[in-house]
Amino acid sequence: MRPVALRVKLALVYAGVLAVLLAGFGLTAHRLLASQLDAAASADLQELTDGLHGYLHIEGDVASLEFDRNDPQETAFVQSATRFYQVYDAATGALLVQSPAMAPLALRFTPSEVQAFRDTTATRDIQTDQGRLRFSNTLVRPPSGGVYLLQVGVLLRGMDRALDEFLQLLLWSIPVCVLVVTVLGRWMAGRSLAPLGRLAHAARAIGVSDLH
Repeated sequence: MRPVALRVKLALVYAGVLAVLLAGFGLTAHRLLASQLDAAASADLQELTDGLHGYLHIEGDVASLEFDRNDPQETAFVQSATRFYQVYDAATGALLVQSPAMAPLALRFTPSEVQAFRDTTATRDIQTDQGRLRFSNTLVRPPSGGVYLLQVGVLLRGMDRALDEFLQLLLWSIPVCVLVVTVLGRWMAGRSLAPLGRLAHAARAIGVSDLH
């Protein structure tokens, strides 16, 4: 095999191995990042939901928020927790209150859907015009009686954007790295195979009339 052809094949082997390693590493990193961001979003949503239970007051099918408006921390928390929220009468499916940001998303559910949320109070993801919205479903049982469904949501637009940007970074950085390694691998293989090339050249010069 000629040294030049061997050099090219070695460079291609280096590039192929690196491409597989980088692709595996990139996919693993993407999955880990997605898992961590997803867990963080769920934890934030749980914190908002649990905290809002302490400020929500329902009396006679009238839902209101009771908190110290002079306390900046309470005010900031309630404003954050109620950016996307709504309260339903779990028995009739009637909507008691809905935050202004929820109305444009067309997330007003029917009585049967409210009943389904009541039976399985699990977190849901819904695609909206503003991006994915994750909302919790929890039941509220005020002292005055009745059962009400509280829904609190957070947008996952920031998380999805971060994952898309990371994926884009992988898609263009891996080919660039493979190209650079191919060039470097060809050069390194050429340096490593230079003595073999000189030996092959000397061997071809050996003949019956010249055995040096």
